[in-house]
Amino acid sequence: ALGEAIKKRDRVLNPYNLREEKDRAEAALARVQTVDQKLAKAIDDLPALTVMDTWDTFLKSPARSDASEATLASYLIKWKIFMAWIEARRPGGELRAVSVQDANDFSCMLMGKGLTPNTFNKYVGLFTMMFRVLADEARITVNPWTKIRRKRLNTQGRRALTVNELQKVLESATGELQTLLIIGAYSGLRLCDAVTLDWGEVDLDRGIITLRPRKTASKTGKFVGVPIHPTLHAALSQTPPNKRRSSVLPDLKKMWEENPDGINYRVKKHFSETCKIETTVPRKGGGKNRVALVGFHALRHTIVSQLASKGVPLEVIRGLVGHGGET
Repeated sequence: ALGEAIKKRDRVLNPYNLREEKDRAEAALARVQTVDQKLAKAIDDLPALTVMDTWDTFLKSPARSDASEATLASYLIKWKIFMAWIEARRPGGELRAVSVQDANDFSCMLMGKGLTPNTFNKYVGLFTMMFRVLADEARITVNPWTKIRRKRLNTQGRRALTVNELQKVLESATGELQTLLIIGAYSGLRLCDAVTLDWGEVDLDRGIITLRPRKTASKTGKFVGVPIHPTLHAALSQTPPNKRRSSVLPDLKKMWEENPDGINYRVKKHFSETCKIETTVPRKGGGKNRVALVGFHALRHTIVSQLASKGVPLEVIRGLVGHGGET
C-alpha cells in the first residue's frame, strides 16, 4: 500500500517537478547567454587591426593566395594610396571601421583621377580580397568593397604591330630594353614573365623556354614550352655562358620588383617617342580618358596574329602563349 501511495504521489508531483527543472535550465541558459554577450562585447572592445598594420598582417596571413614579388609590389602601391587617403580622413583608424561610404568615396576619387576601368577594377578587386582575407584578424563583419560595382572593360583600340613597326621597335632599342622587346616579340610572353625570365628557364642548347606563366600559376599551375626563335636565340646568346646566372635581365627585373609601372613607362616612351607610334587613342563617346592602343602587350598580339596568318593551328598557338580561350 505504501508503494502504491508513493507512485501516486510521484504522478501528481511530476509535472511540478518538471516545470521547476525547466525553469532552472532556462535560468542557467540565460546566464550563459549573458556571459557570452559580455564576452563578445569585451572582445569587440579590444583594439582591432589598424589600417597602418594591415599590410604586414596581410603578408603573413595563410589565407591569402600566392603572388609573385612583382604582383605584391603592385598591390602595395595601391594599398599605400588608399592608406594615405583613409589616414587623412580618419587617422589611426581600425580596418573594420572602413565603411561602405568610405569605399564609395575612395572609388569616386579614383574615377576623378581618370583611371581606366581596368585599373579601377584592379583596385576594387585587391581591396575586396584583402578585407576578405583579414576578416577574422580585423573582426570585419561587412566587407565594404563588395558593394562597389566593377566598371565595364573597354577593349577598344588594342591591335598588333605591323611588320615595319615591329622592325622599328626592335632595332631602335638598346641594352636590356632591346632584349626585353625581342623576348616579347619572339616568344609571346607577357611582360611580367619576360622581364623576370631566369636563365634556369632558358635552354639554348635545346632551343626552348620552359616556365609557368605568373598570371595563371595559382589557377592552373601548368608549364608552357616556347620554342626559341633564331632571332631570340641570337639575342640571348650575347650573354657569355659564365654570366648566365639568375635573371636574364637583372637591371630591368630589379626595376620591376621596385616599381612595375616604371617598366611600362619605359616601354611606352620607346614606342611613342623613339618609334613615333601612337600608343593611345581617344575613347569612344568622348571624355578626357584615352584608351591604350599599343604597348608591350602588342608584341603578344603580334606573334599570335603572325602565327595565325601562317596557318599555325589554333590549339598550338593557345599552347604556346598559355591561353585557355580562343579570343
